[in-house]
Amino acid sequence: MKPLKKVEATCLALSVLINASLLIAAVKLMHDITVLVAFTAASTLTVYLALLQAYRCTVTKRFTITSEVKELENFLLLWGEFMSRGENPEASLMRALSKYEGPLKGLMEDLAATIVEAGVPVKQALSSLRYKLSEKQSHRLILLVQRLIEHSTQRAGKRIVDLILSLRENRQLRESLEQVIRAEAFKVKLLCVLSGCLLAVFAYASSILAALSASSTSIMEGGLSAELSTIRFSYYTAFFAFTIYPPTLVALFMGEAKPYAYSLMCALAYIFTALLTSLLR
Repeated sequence: MKPLKKVEATCLALSVLINASLLIAAVKLMHDITVLVAFTAASTLTVYLALLQAYRCTVTKRFTITSEVKELENFLLLWGEFMSRGENPEASLMRALSKYEGPLKGLMEDLAATIVEAGVPVKQALSSLRYKLSEKQSHRLILLVQRLIEHSTQRAGKRIVDLILSLRENRQLRESLEQVIRAEAFKVKLLCVLSGCLLAVFAYASSILAALSASSTSIMEGGLSAELSTIRFSYYTAFFAFTIYPPTLVALFMGEAKPYAYSLMCALAYIFTALLTSLLR
């Protein structure tokens, strides 16, 4: 997979080159339908593949919080509250274990047995617990707790409580932001569909204007139906390329898991509107 900067530069160069080429094709090759269709299809595919490559380099997984992390936070919050009252880590652990009834109770009982019965230091026992957890966020929490309990127990308990509460507050803020982003994404999808419809209308109107400019006399006499169909098809084909490309780019910038879905929605809206406008006389 290419480095991010190289992929961005490649996509930018391809976008500029192909968009300019499509404009030239729409103007100069309008009457050669075979060349126009082939060129438009090939150039659109090139841009699409380049953007997908950029997407694979830049997309990140959406923020998720697993039940393991939540349960670990719940237990650490109890443990920290008891330590903040001045109790030693071992006694605080046993009291937290008596209050906790979550899915991680078995692991925490093993942790308590390792510390109390086997006499293993708390920091070392936490290291063994860390390897039994599957989530990276859980590993980070355990590492932070290990560092905090090296100092005053009461101060460590307060810091653990503050840490867990801060994490939850940040998570709530992030979830609210994601809700706003999802709402804005719906608006973007709607605008993408409307843009496809508008481009189809523009293609129809442009073909009429081009035909009128080419031979207004023949149209007035009713003898330009074949030429008008050719020009209209050329415009529809050229505008279709612009219908597919921008929504894909928007989806990539928004980090959508399926960027091609935006292009598909616009393409369907474009085709449907084009069919409706083709019925106009």
